[in-house]
Amino acid sequence: MHLESNDIASGLSDERFSFVTSSLANRDITQRFSDKEKSELALYIQQSWENLHQDAQYRQAEILSITSENFTWGKYPDAEAYARVDQHRQAVINSKHDTHLYASVNLEDSDDVLATQTILLQLQRPNTILGTAYFPYERGDRPEIHVDGSQELLLLNTLIMNIQHSGVRGLIHISPHSPAFPWFCLKAGISPLSLSIIPGLIKEAAKQGFLDDIIITANSDDGAKSSRLFLTNYIQCEDSINGTKRKENGKTIVTYTEEDFRKVKNKTVIFTEDIISTGGTMASSIFQLLNQGQAKRIIILATYPIFAGNAFERLGLDSRIQIITTDGRTPMTDITKSNYVTIIPVKDKLPKVLELDKQGVNFWSQTGKEKLEELGLCIFPW
Repeated sequence: MHLESNDIASGLSDERFSFVTSSLANRDITQRFSDKEKSELALYIQQSWENLHQDAQYRQAEILSITSENFTWGKYPDAEAYARVDQHRQAVINSKHDTHLYASVNLEDSDDVLATQTILLQLQRPNTILGTAYFPYERGDRPEIHVDGSQELLLLNTLIMNIQHSGVRGLIHISPHSPAFPWFCLKAGISPLSLSIIPGLIKEAAKQGFLDDIIITANSDDGAKSSRLFLTNYIQCEDSINGTKRKENGKTIVTYTEEDFRKVKNKTVIFTEDIISTGGTMASSIFQLLNQGQAKRIIILATYPIFAGNAFERLGLDSRIQIITTDGRTPMTDITKSNYVTIIPVKDKLPKVLELDKQGVNFWSQTGKEKLEELGLCIFPW
């Protein structure tokens, strides 16, 4: 299979490379990834994806939507999950291709993963590339040791292992919560392609005229620093601020300096956020910048709008706060009731990315980057 040429670091340029033998594979997953480790991980991701595509049969594979009427799942009244495969459709698929498959699916919870695993096992495709906007338990990426000595378990890792056992060899996904997601994929033998929807969110912000103001970028903690730096470079913004986050009596506290407050005065502040869950961290940041810093407006570019608890009341009903997000995850409240929340599509972009991959487009090449940009996507900026 011919792919466009690109540069690989000399230490990672072997034709075949196994992540499990690398030093990064044995790191302590309970610790945050350093900037150096993120850069190293990005190179491993690229090499793994190229290794996968040395298999030319992906060029002839069919692209299926597992959200179609032929592949359905749901829950019985007693809440037990089921999956259903149309036998005629399966026979047609099996008569065309028997080894390789592209599958587009919308995974929102663990039942979705279980149903997809069941369907893929039924289709018996040992070489599947799966595309999904969201993957459940993305936030369960880093186990915490609690004051009572208990430790959270890595449910995310279990789901990824289950998907791998059903024949998934490549996984295309949008904006993972942290580098732990592709790290687990690589450990499981799955080649991950992490994409960001930030370009699409920025285009919508520009369309609404929010970038016409004097702007400054910001984030709430060091974990979002890479996204903030990417955003700052992408929109060619000259200034940015970085909040400091800590836990205090079970609450998330974000602090800024007096210099930060001076910088945001009368400016539009743009945040990037992977998931708006309860909105606690964002609220801690935003209202300091609006009230103490006297910022003109806050723009939140958020990939997934979960809006749990009272997040919608906190963030979605204030005219000073504009939220641009996607349809990649079903919110827990009706966010369409707000005039200050804009939803752009992302789920319909996954089949298009799968088609580009099937054509042999190298997403790290200039051509690949341009084609992703047309869809409002880019390689995730680790």
